Amino acid sequence: MLRRICILSVLGLAGSLTAKAQEQVYDWSIKHKAQRSASLFSVQHIKTDKAGNVYTIGTFTDSIHIGGGSSTELLVGAQAGNGTGQYDYYLTKQDVDSNLVWIKRINKRSFRFNDIYAQPLAEGFEVDDNGNIFVGGSFPGTIDVDPGTDSLLFSGPVNVLGNAKSGFVARYNTDGELTWAKQIATNTVLWFAPYYRAASVNVNHFKLGDNGKLYVSGYLLEATAGDTLTYDPGGQNYQKVFTNTVAKNRGYWAVIDTADGTLENMKFVKGQQSGNMLRFKATPVNAANGDMYVFGQISDTFDIALEGQVPYPVNTLVTGSLNYNAYIARYDSAGAVIWANVMKAKTSTPIDFKVDAQGKLAFYISFADSVTLADQANYNQHYVQKSGIVAGKLNSNGTMAWEDKVNFALVNDNEYGGTNLSTDAFDNVYIAGTVKGRMLPNAVSSPVYSHAFTRKYKADGTFDWDMRYGNTSPLLASEAVSGNYVHVDASNNLYTSAVFTSSQFVINPLENTGQLMSATAPRSSFLAKYTCSDTSTTVLDIVTCGAYVYEGDSYTQSGTHKFHYWSDGGCDSFVVLNLTINTIDAPFITINNQELGVTSAYDTYQWLLDGQAIAGATQSTYTVTQNGSYQVVAGLANGCSDTSEVYEVTSATSIKRAGIAQQVQVFPNPSQGILNIKAPVAVQWELISIDGKRLQQGKGKAQTIVLSDYAEGVYLLKIADQDGNLVKTERVVYTK
Repeated sequence: MLRRICILSVLGLAGSLTAKAQEQVYDWSIKHKAQRSASLFSVQHIKTDKAGNVYTIGTFTDSIHIGGGSSTELLVGAQAGNGTGQYDYYLTKQDVDSNLVWIKRINKRSFRFNDIYAQPLAEGFEVDDNGNIFVGGSFPGTIDVDPGTDSLLFSGPVNVLGNAKSGFVARYNTDGELTWAKQIATNTVLWFAPYYRAASVNVNHFKLGDNGKLYVSGYLLEATAGDTLTYDPGGQNYQKVFTNTVAKNRGYWAVIDTADGTLENMKFVKGQQSGNMLRFKATPVNAANGDMYVFGQISDTFDIALEGQVPYPVNTLVTGSLNYNAYIARYDSAGAVIWANVMKAKTSTPIDFKVDAQGKLAFYISFADSVTLADQANYNQHYVQKSGIVAGKLNSNGTMAWEDKVNFALVNDNEYGGTNLSTDAFDNVYIAGTVKGRMLPNAVSSPVYSHAFTRKYKADGTFDWDMRYGNTSPLLASEAVSGNYVHVDASNNLYTSAVFTSSQFVINPLENTGQLMSATAPRSSFLAKYTCSDTSTTVLDIVTCGAYVYEGDSYTQSGTHKFHYWSDGGCDSFVVLNLTINTIDAPFITINNQELGVTSAYDTYQWLLDGQAIAGATQSTYTVTQNGSYQVVAGLANGCSDTSEVYEVTSATSIKRAGIAQQVQVFPNPSQGILNIKAPVAVQWELISIDGKRLQQGKGKAQTIVLSDYAEGVYLLKIADQDGNLVKTERVVYTK
């Protein structure tokens, strides 16, 4: 059958469905606050899902009050026996409008004096598009990783002299319920009686790959012969036994199946030569080629090659010392080092890094006194500053694409510290941190201040804008705002957080109308969202006949459908589809002697012979006068029309001569379940559904057809003579 679709109106099509990149404007903010002066807390990560829900993780002591609309909750941390607060993890979810959906606590179950100095860290945090949450960190003592009514306890090394930690990796669903959790543990070894020692597990970084795998990286502190690392003790129980006789910090990365936490592989840095390692973050260049970038920190001379690979020693600015330098390296799929760059300084520290769509690597480091940035070619840049930070980007071959030392050009500012880095889908780079200064820059002693900031660079390194949280005109002594985190989601929405203890400051410094944030507790923290100012909406009012296909999906019922288009780093677009679907019954041709008709009533008719319109044949019936292929185009006032199947007339005069049609009786019609056929001679018959499916068939002079197995509705009864020539088609109505 041929079908014609009629679209009566389409509104708003002038707006493009692909939005441009836009600057963000202030949308909302919430405030968390400490309940008492003993309360300490911070937001360590911010992530979002595709629906715009916002997730944060951090640590806290004592008691904190979580903001977020009318749904706020007091979370009381565990206390040690002597009343000294120790850190717990907290995990929150806010909806797209900032309302608190839930808060969960991953709490400590054992407390030792040393645990105060071995704060748990939540360095691994990822959220997928469906809101599944992946959390990883390092902890002393014992923690319960199940925030629900059940418990799943993980215990770190005990009876050790020092602050050894265990690691964990866990997945929670979008409601914050535990899906699975795995521990990364080490054994204890007798050191000198009665004291024991253990290698400490540090989880530094998470990355969800585009292959659905979770890449976990970090380092082991002081691993040596006799130490064993175990992934998932009592479960998968993967073990790595160390044989090196000199204690070394060993970087590692692991690939984990997100479905159930199964470890797929784990690789370790050799850790040979005289130096050592602190901090080790790994991320895939892309899941297809298996290459990895590593951002770490080494001292002296250190072999960064993986086990089983050719040695690749690198060295710091000052060898033979414990001064650590940041380095970036690229490894191939086999684990061999392709290239490595060391940011040589008295001390340089890796802060954060991200891979862009072209395989380039945005990086962020801090340094003390001075730093020299060099690459695989001839690039060499030297900076001098008491405490500075540098953001930049490396090409995939290790050459420098661009770099910039952060400087606000305010003479009072003298110390810069970085927190993290984020990128958007246009490969623009955002960094967060803290700038500290002196009210009297040249005095021996002076009151100080600190301000949090977020800075944006365009993809080519061009400076775009700064948001500085704090008062600069005038500066306020003892003002304390510290940068915590920046995150940019796939729709170019910007999220920031900071901790503050005093004063009132503007939270949207890029806009003319200031939104003020003020402290109402000894220690507070804000979470703010900045969103696109001109997100576009396209309205489609569509009236059609039958099913309507939009974006590959078929719609068969009228209704309003809304579509959210996540632009690649720009403002989102929305389409509202107001769909009205009209229907039309497919026309079936009936025959009565020489007269052709249809089974249903329509508003318009056009009879066709051999595919061509018959002049003047626009009534519900048509008397044939010649052989040929006949069809009818039937239409309704709502604009829908449909064309019947072809009915072949082979001899117009034979129909008239037969005269059988007038003598064939079909009764009762309408029928309540039984239909009778009575004819003067044997005939053939077929019962056809309205969509053309043959349901029953038979032959004879007197026939009874049972309809009770079928649904109520309209059916077609085709009757032919013994030679198969169609005699008539009857429209049958069945009602129960």
